[in-house]
Amino acid sequence: MRRAVNVIVSCASRKRFAPAPGLVVGGIRTATLEDRLEVWRQRLRETRAESCPALSMYMGDHWAVVKSLAAVNPSLHCTVWICSAGYGLIGPGTVIKSYRATFRRGEPDYVAGGFEAEERGPQRWWNGLVTALPSRHSLPRSLRELATAAPKTPIIAALSNDYFYSVQEDLAEVRSCPFFRTHLSVISCGTDESDPGWRDHLLPCDATLAAAVGGALTSLNVRVLRAVLAPLGEEPLTTENLRSIAAGLDRSSRAVRPGENMSTSAVMAYIGTALRTDPTASKSRLLRRLRDEGKACEQKRFGRIFDSVKETSGGG
Repeated sequence: MRRAVNVIVSCASRKRFAPAPGLVVGGIRTATLEDRLEVWRQRLRETRAESCPALSMYMGDHWAVVKSLAAVNPSLHCTVWICSAGYGLIGPGTVIKSYRATFRRGEPDYVAGGFEAEERGPQRWWNGLVTALPSRHSLPRSLRELATAAPKTPIIAALSNDYFYSVQEDLAEVRSCPFFRTHLSVISCGTDESDPGWRDHLLPCDATLAAAVGGALTSLNVRVLRAVLAPLGEEPLTTENLRSIAAGLDRSSRAVRPGENMSTSAVMAYIGTALRTDPTASKSRLLRRLRDEGKACEQKRFGRIFDSVKETSGGG
């Protein structure tokens, strides 16, 4: 019988459909973060927008790896849960509307943008999402609810540093349960492994593993997760055993092979196609998406080509 494991991952910035204008966090101007969250919740309920199951909505290199986790080890039954800055905790089958919201600091749609001086902004946003948005099909809405629903199923969270910070308070409640003191593992490149609250749960993960697991650095956390799960035999899914596997991954000094450098015509075609799908896409977002796909273009050159395409197409 296959052993169950709950896997928690960050959502993806790329979506199958362009979001409706109302479902863009960067366009919400309010006096407080709580007011912004209330407007966001209302818009999620009322705005008409393209929707589909989360598994099909998210796209890109990171998401391709997430979708491969189900088949990574035939002895495991991996259930994927998604930390979404727009919806909270959702499952792959949860039907969602296309949106733009992120916990990644510095992005135009950063949920706490404009409120950076306020303490715990992203955590307050996450806590507000998971306690206010209704659950569909009685699914857990928070990480603590997930742990309560499956109290003897190990949890592995593969989250970017910004997303891990945003859900820390929620995840800390999971950590306090006796079973999860040894069966809650976290893979988060860039998170301080010496943090006294999390050092017993964090697996070793940094850029030196990029050569071993391949792919773009933006998908490093889930690639390390896949590399850790693949060789697992009959060993229990404890943090100690998973840490041992992660520590044994190749950390050679081989440089990460740069992406395929694109010609000007190819970059123009790429930008043109992307803007037809989402006319509001910014040059920084499209450049990040291009690099996530393993391609390369110098930032200033990409900016010049982007401006040229916008001007030619009549875009503002």
